[in-house]
Amino acid sequence: MTKIQPTVDADFMALCPTLADEELRLLRESIVAEGCRNPIICWDSAPYPILDGHHRFNICQGEGLPFEVRLLKLPDKAAARRWILSNQLGRRNLTDAQRALLRGHLYNETKGERGRPPDSGIKAQNEPFKSNTHKAAEHVASRDGVSQATVRRDAAFAKATQAVLEKVPDLKEPIERGIIPKEAVKGLAKTPTTELQKLTKLEPPAMRKTASQLGAKYKPARGGKSGRSEGRPPKSGDQKRDPRIWGQIEEFLGRALNRVDELNKQYPNTPMHKTLSMQIKQCMKTLKGWKESPK
Repeated sequence: MTKIQPTVDADFMALCPTLADEELRLLRESIVAEGCRNPIICWDSAPYPILDGHHRFNICQGEGLPFEVRLLKLPDKAAARRWILSNQLGRRNLTDAQRALLRGHLYNETKGERGRPPDSGIKAQNEPFKSNTHKAAEHVASRDGVSQATVRRDAAFAKATQAVLEKVPDLKEPIERGIIPKEAVKGLAKTPTTELQKLTKLEPPAMRKTASQLGAKYKPARGGKSGRSEGRPPKSGDQKRDPRIWGQIEEFLGRALNRVDELNKQYPNTPMHKTLSMQIKQCMKTLKGWKESPK
């Protein structure tokens, strides 16, 4: 039997969140001490690109350690991309920005595709997945326990981030780690490459400040008419009708749900975790009912 030799597809690898230096160090120490316990998952299509396990593969290659390869059957590259995004969303050690990017990319990938949802990795001709934007947002939102409004904002964030990284790929980690604020990225997508490149030479505090300034400077005016930035507060007297209020609360609840998962990972307590998660989800359901109630 011929041994499968995985390959690295740059497009697939770019979908995966980066590991912090400390995370990478701990992973290396674990593999060197205990071996590679998890298989390298590859698409069952030559040249067998890696879907999950890029860092494990690189460490094993560098250390001369053996590893197991598991092949996954998927119909095409689009399905492979959706599988990677959905699989990465299952990680617990994601930053808020990383999770938002994964949701946004998954929504953008899913809304134009037919077939089963991306978790299955299976496409069925006779059972089309309802792929309009509403159903796509509904699927991703339920997948990660957030609102559809949050998913759509994540999609815009992911699209803007992609535009930034096409100019300066080295800004991927600062965006994922929150050094560059999410609210600045939309403006950075319109920022000239020469100005973006200067950010890479700054220390985190200065990078954050400068990125915020550039984001505000180049952020498109809302609607392209008034010149008012989306980030500015509504005029006095308009607060009660400001549609952003719903989105802000939904995003807050989504972050709270993610934080509860992280807390349970550090201080495991299944009953308390389940109770608190259910309460937050009930708040999200109540908010949705309030939003959809007659005015």
